Amino acid sequence: MILIDNRLQVAKLRLAYIVSFTMSSIFFAFSFVSNNSFISNNVSLFIAICLMLIFVYLIRIKPEYLYVQIRKNNTILVRTYSAFPLFRKYKSFEIPINAIVEIERKKNPFYPKPFIRIVVKTKKSVGTYPWLNLAAVPKVSYNKLATYFNNTLNIAKKVEPI
Repeated sequence: MILIDNRLQVAKLRLAYIVSFTMSSIFFAFSFVSNNSFISNNVSLFIAICLMLIFVYLIRIKPEYLYVQIRKNNTILVRTYSAFPLFRKYKSFEIPINAIVEIERKKNPFYPKPFIRIVVKTKKSVGTYPWLNLAAVPKVSYNKLATYFNNTLNIAKKVEPI
């Protein structure tokens, strides 16, 4: 059963990265090169700054592709990589469902959605997986994930739906 697959949202974000950077560069160049009126230069400079702020915001929230699947062998398959078109790091791991102890949730006021991290018990102590950024995950998919974790897993701390 697939809980999260945000491939479409990541494709849109990748396009937003490329378009905002390219268009802001074009508007910056136009505002400095053209000999048009003072108003058109200022308008193109304002548009370029707005597009660059969008680009910086996208870099700041670091959206990720996230694929979460419940497998038949009682494991959770998680695949993730950055939505930024350059310098991607692909991560994939399988988590045994019966080893999950807790789902940590970290909320930051500057991010649109929380981060989650899965904590598992190991032979010697407790292990943690990397934080999963849910910025590019649709609300429906996040709520589906929260419902699964709350109803199926025996964890003390419940995951709150959005």
